[in-house]
Amino acid sequence: MSFDHVESLDLDLDLWEGQFELENPLTDFPAQVQMLQQQVGALADSQNSTDERYAKARQDNAALQARALMLEEQLREAEERAEERLAAETRRHRELAVRAEREKQLELENCAVRQQALEAELNNLREEVRRQRADVERLRAEKTRVQDALVEAESAAANARADAAQARADAALTARVSY
Repeated sequence: MSFDHVESLDLDLDLWEGQFELENPLTDFPAQVQMLQQQVGALADSQNSTDERYAKARQDNAALQARALMLEEQLREAEERAEERLAAETRRHRELAVRAEREKQLELENCAVRQQALEAELNNLREEVRRQRADVERLRAEKTRVQDALVEAESAAANARADAAQARADAALTARVSY
């Protein structure tokens, strides 16, 4: 017998010690039987109460286990939904980032094309300005030449008028002298 088993027997005997005091075994026998019946009834009630509590504890435990399983299932489903939403949001953000990058590249290409067009237009305008300046200089030179020619022509015309007036006056004088 192990020490634990002996100790457990001592405890069992201690629980019953003093309950069976037999001072007069024959006179107290019916009282002892009645007391034993009451104790057996109390033990039976206690056992029934313990059995009921045990059955209720088992029932509560089963209900709690079922509830725990249900909550674990709900948690797993919630985690799956959260992971799916996270994956969907990640995909959506990735797609938005790709689209934004594509739009940025298109905008950069458009800006580069526009810049090249504007630079070409600027070069054309610079060339046009150079041509216009050359035309202005040429026209100024021609204007000066035409003005000089005009002054000479006016001077020649004035001289011709003066010569014509002189010739008329000389002719009128000669015609008067000849009469």
